[in-house]
Amino acid sequence: MPLFRYKAVDLNGNPVSGFTFADGDLSLRQKLKSKNRFLVQSSAFTRAASLSLASKRDLFGELRTLLAAGVNLGEALHIMAVEDDRFGDLPALWKQGIEEGRSLSRCVAETPVAADPLVVKMLEVGEATGEMAGCLGQIETHYAGLCKLRDKLISAMIYPIIVLSVSAVAVLVLTFYVIPMFLDMFSRYKVQLPTVTQILLSLTDFLKNQGWLLLLAMVGGLVAFKMLGLANHPRTFQLMHFTPILGKTLTLFGNLNLLRNLANLLRADVRVHDAAHLLKGLFRNPELNRKIEGVGARINKGDALSEALREEGLLASRDLALIRIGEETGQLADQMEHLAKDYEQRLERTLERFLSLFEPVMIVALSGMIGFILVALYLPLFDMLGGGGRR
Repeated sequence: MPLFRYKAVDLNGNPVSGFTFADGDLSLRQKLKSKNRFLVQSSAFTRAASLSLASKRDLFGELRTLLAAGVNLGEALHIMAVEDDRFGDLPALWKQGIEEGRSLSRCVAETPVAADPLVVKMLEVGEATGEMAGCLGQIETHYAGLCKLRDKLISAMIYPIIVLSVSAVAVLVLTFYVIPMFLDMFSRYKVQLPTVTQILLSLTDFLKNQGWLLLLAMVGGLVAFKMLGLANHPRTFQLMHFTPILGKTLTLFGNLNLLRNLANLLRADVRVHDAAHLLKGLFRNPELNRKIEGVGARINKGDALSEALREEGLLASRDLALIRIGEETGQLADQMEHLAKDYEQRLERTLERFLSLFEPVMIVALSGMIGFILVALYLPLFDMLGGGGRR
């Protein structure tokens, strides 16, 4: 049943507006008429197919701002539904749910595009403690951290992708247009081709005649990789972690994500064992999820968080020492946040080193490729100009 936003007038001619579910325009008119209201204008909401991390950050941030200003929850959602269309029909749906007696946490949990176990738990804590604005602030921080991390990774990959794309285009132009012109000229002049030129000729013929097979094999491999679930296979992650630079980057990224989420949950007054339980299944790496599940089981048995993390081998001894100090001083969330910032800086330095290494490697690779092509083309050309070839 779709949700409608309507404008109507009552028996005294006063304008009224709101949201309600109805099967259609006729059903909406009858429903309003039963309340002595007469429809003037209506529009049906369409559910958002997806909600980006930035949109989720802005959604909960805007709601926090309104609640912190003293606006009640229902009115805040009404304002967001009427005045801001960035979030689709979510504010209106949540407002309708609250009017029907459901909590905000339940409304969010019932919305597929916004449902997130960590967020739902933070909202439940906010409803229980009465600190909804503070919990919404932690949710905003949670999504802001994810956005920041995603943007850094994207920024780090833009330059390599551009360089590789330009290189691929250059190779295609050379293969299909430039090199065939030279080879045709050598054929007409019956120049004896040296070995390096014959190798270039073989490669060019292969790309022109069987290149589509290579492309088909690559696409088929990617499809099979996805359909067989190899992307989430433990061996795949083991291989990635043994890869230079990539392995270190993935480790830093995983630890940063773990610590930041723990810090946000603890700041929202989520208990430690609940936080560990919520983090289970957060990561794509099955081995990491298994270790986090083990941390939750150890905490339920009475172990401290630092001890549970040490037993599962998740963090370095230095990090565990800081977490243990946080447990002893009651500043665990602060220590988690401090460690998260440290890992964020280390991840930035790793990405910077990768880019600084990538540039000279690509220059050397491209120079070698271009040098090979030039040598392969110029050797028979010099032979032809020197009289080695004949018509």
